[in-house]
Amino acid sequence: MTTISRLRLVGATGVMALLAAGLPIGLASAAAADHCPGGNASTAPPVDGSVYESSFKDEQGAATNDTVLPAGTHFCIKSGGQADQATGILVADGTTTLRQYLFRAGIIDGSGTQGRNVSYYMVYVPRYVPLEVSKTAAGTYTRTVTWDIDKNVDVAGHTLQTGQSGTSTYTVHVTKSEAESDYGVTGTISVTNPNAYPVSFSVADELDDGTVAAVDCGAGSAAGTAPASGAASCTYTAAPAGRSATRNTATVSVANRADRTAEAAVGWTENLAGYDQVTVDDSVAGVLGTVGGSHSWTYPRSFTCGQDAGTHPNTATIAQTGQSSSASVSVTCLEEKWKGESATPRGPAWPGGNWFMYTPYTAGPVDLLAGQHHDAGDITMTRNGTTSITITLHDGYRFAAGSNNVKVQAMSSAPTKFLPPGQYSVKKTATGSSITITGLSSTALYGIHVEVERRL
Repeated sequence: MTTISRLRLVGATGVMALLAAGLPIGLASAAAADHCPGGNASTAPPVDGSVYESSFKDEQGAATNDTVLPAGTHFCIKSGGQADQATGILVADGTTTLRQYLFRAGIIDGSGTQGRNVSYYMVYVPRYVPLEVSKTAAGTYTRTVTWDIDKNVDVAGHTLQTGQSGTSTYTVHVTKSEAESDYGVTGTISVTNPNAYPVSFSVADELDDGTVAAVDCGAGSAAGTAPASGAASCTYTAAPAGRSATRNTATVSVANRADRTAEAAVGWTENLAGYDQVTVDDSVAGVLGTVGGSHSWTYPRSFTCGQDAGTHPNTATIAQTGQSSSASVSVTCLEEKWKGESATPRGPAWPGGNWFMYTPYTAGPVDLLAGQHHDAGDITMTRNGTTSITITLHDGYRFAAGSNNVKVQAMSSAPTKFLPPGQYSVKKTATGSSITITGLSSTALYGIHVEVERRL
């Protein structure tokens, strides 16, 4: 009889050779036969794909088949006769003809005729069930926060006389800068094989911003093998230029089969490098505050000549980073020069050609003149039975050191000759900036002489 064998191929070019090593080349055991469903010459094998028909050498001596199956094609051979037998799943190498496979399986002998009392044989490809694909996606990036600090002062130097003061205003400014980097998406691609035979595949992975991921299914290769009724796992890494991607798609390809895809949403996790908030300490003002963005502080500081002479450094520091900035103020105190002078009230001049003057009693203030021309202070008088005289010096004047530096002479009428101050009847010693002399006779006129020093 003539036997027509029906072969179902998968696509035009076949699949990658997955099981080329270690496959059976002879008739398999009964267990292997379970992978090669039964049938006969008039019944097509229960498999998917397009039908390919071939005639094989039968016992009548028909021509053998020299068809070469595409490399990677999974197939098996079933023979029938006195003892039905079947090979296990074979994988075509792309060069061996069916006749050679039949010979290796022992279905035909070297002369090309059937052996082992075979009445027919059939070659077919088993049913293919699509692979199942799932995946994960996790995005990460680094947000780097840096801070700068700057401190300055509006007046960095004061030149003062003793007792004088000057004010400087400090400004502390911190600047926050942020930058993102090190974008990455990683995950796992799981490939589950529901078939009873291994299936090879390749994987491509891409973000929806166009970034192509590097896939590793083992040894850095994007190709892998899902074992029979098992699963394979691949990892991937993608390095996009930013974090605009929201979805990630993996495409699993099996030769001559429709691609399978899986998608996963991309969630972004931030890795913070640096500090989102900082606290600024000032060596003079103390803690200026805690801020989460660029900020400025200002505060004044007063310096007084004498106690503050010298250089005054002032440093502001970011507590978290240790960054600091300083500004200094120098205070120079000039060496004071004083000139001793005699001072008398503004009024009529004493007779005798000297410029010294005396004053009538008055309720209003009277100028105290030093050296005849300089307003050194004020003289005020009060009367209540006796007379009190208060002498107050202006800034830049002081009572001369020593005793009896203030002298007063009460006079009932205008003098007819000059009376030297040393002969005045009342002598007092003044310090500080003022003196009040009480219990004076209540007369019409008073000679007043004060020894003062004027700052130059």
